This record gives sequence, C-alpha cells and structure tokens, in this order.
Amino acid sequence: MPPSTAIPAVSVVMPAYNAERFLRQAIESVLAQTYADFELLVVDDGSTDTTPDILQEFVRRDPRVRTHRMQPNGGAIAARNAGMAQTAGEFIAAMDADDVCLPHRIQRQIDFMRANPGVGVLGSYVQLIDDQGRTGQIKKYPADAALMSWSMLFLNCFAHPAVMMRRSVLNLAQGYAPECKGGSEDYDLFQRLNGLVRFGTVREVLLHYRRWGDNMTKRSWNEQEGDATRIVQDAVRRLIGTNVPAELASGLRGLSTGKYPETAAQVAALRGLMMNLYEAFIHQNQAWLEPAGGKQVRKDLAIKLWLLAAVVARRKPSLTISTALTATRIRPLSFFEFAAKAASRIRSNSL
Repeated sequence: MPPSTAIPAVSVVMPAYNAERFLRQAIESVLAQTYADFELLVVDDGSTDTTPDILQEFVRRDPRVRTHRMQPNGGAIAARNAGMAQTAGEFIAAMDADDVCLPHRIQRQIDFMRANPGVGVLGSYVQLIDDQGRTGQIKKYPADAALMSWSMLFLNCFAHPAVMMRRSVLNLAQGYAPECKGGSEDYDLFQRLNGLVRFGTVREVLLHYRRWGDNMTKRSWNEQEGDATRIVQDAVRRLIGTNVPAELASGLRGLSTGKYPETAAQVAALRGLMMNLYEAFIHQNQAWLEPAGGKQVRKDLAIKLWLLAAVVARRKPSLTISTALTATRIRPLSFFEFAAKAASRIRSNSL
C-alpha cells in the first residue's frame, strides 16, 4: 500500500528486469508528468544489474516512487500482478522500463476517463523509437468503441505501456493470466474484457514505444504469435460458441498482420467465419452499439472481404466475384475504401 494515508488517483506500475540501460529515462518521463496525483511502483523482478541501485536513487529523491523486489525472477506477468496488488489507485497506468511517457500522458488519460465513465480500458497513439531514441512510425489504433471491440478479433488494439485501466476492471478480470507466454498477457487481458467493458483511445501520441534488439517484443515474437492464435480461438468461442482450428484463428490474425490465406478453400472458410462473427457481434452488442459504430464495423468487414477477394483472384475467380458481391452488399462504396486503404499501406511501406 502507499506510504501515506492519501491514496493517489493513479498508480503507475512498471516491471523492470535488468533494465539499467533505459530505466532512468523511463522513470524521469513519469516524474515529469503535468498531472501530479500519482504513485510510481517499479517492480524489480530479480534484477542482477544496477537496476536496484538506480531505483534507490529515485526512492530517495521523490516520495511518489516506490519499489517492490521479487526474488527470484518471476517474469513480467508475475511482476505486473504483484504491482497491482501493491498499489491502491483508482486507475492503473501500465508502463515499461524502456519506454518514454510524454509529459501530458496521464493528464490526457485521466481527463478522458473522468469524462467517459463507461470506458474501462484506454489507450493512445504511440510513436516508435529505437535504442538511440530516434523517432519512427506513429502507430494509430482504432478509437471508436465498437470498432475497437470488433477489431480485437483480429489484432490487439492497444500498445500496452500506453494503457490506463480502472482498477475495478482489472479486478473483474482477476489480473493477467499466468499461463500466457512471450508478452501476450495484455492481449489476453483485453480480449477477456472485450464485451464486458468499453474500450477507448486518445487520438494523439502519448508514449514513445521503444523497439530494439533486446526488448520482449523482439525476443519472443514467435511465442507471442502462437499465444495470440490461442487467444483469438478463445474469443471466437465466446462470441459464436464454436471451436475453430488454429489455422482459421491464425487467418483472422493474418488479415491485420499481412499473412493471407494460401488456398481458395482457406479463403472460403475465413469468409464464412467472418460473416458468422459479424452477425453474432451485431446481435450481442446491439444494446449499446450506436449507428456510427455499426457503420465502422461494417466498413471494416467489407474492406477485409475485398482483401480476401483480391487474395483469391487468380486462384478461383468465381470466389472472388461472390466475395466482392458480399462486400458490396454490406457497404456499397467499400471497394473505393479498400482501394484507398491499400494505396495508403503501399505508400507507408515504401517510405
């Protein structure tokens, strides 16, 4: 629990394992926030480098900084769950020991959460940086609540270290699942919360998200993808009550990651699954689904159907035609939206 009787509004939880290279910059970025009513708990996950010494420097310097030592190393999931248990803020802000918060991050997110009490999980846009701090691509995520909920069937709509959550929501999910591997615990958590709480996104960059050779995203990509397939299978089962093979679940992921089906049979199966998911999604969420949100979901479905039509064009023209007709029926102008998105992706990849 916090050392004072006053409980801060926000608890920032940061796991750290042998994090000496970027730890100071990460902590400094939290302490430089324009919003001051927070605590920062750094969970030292059995570090063997100078991480503990760095942490003690900040503990002596700023009373908002606390540490919790885990021994031996238990992994990021155990560290995150321990951090939740050791803090008391109404809101929990995730943070990693190699990323950098922009100064207004917490203020923007707390303002959004206060203004939107129905939102339980809130992310933001992020900008990638490398190990030298050089800035790169800005990653934008869906912001409409309905589109975010729908899109979670295909990809994780949040950059985890840019997320703020209500503690009540984390308690509802009972924290991060220990069985997850390779950094997929956030996707699993959000997927389990999908349909139970609303999602949101602040439409501006609030975090510099570091991609470098030794961070978890780089080291465990294959494990993450394997676990993500299982997570999607679980999500499909919850939505339509059907167990789908890993190949189909991986196909859903592939529509967002660029790994497209290789055969006409796979395209047909994926098209059928998406239509079933769409019908179930609209039916189950119609109580809160606003017209604008429904349009966003239809647009996304139609664009994905056009993508499938393009993938199978040379293999089975009749399937291409029927898939294109389905997409047009769902959203008459969707071909032009698909073409614009494809052109934008081509331009982005060529930069």
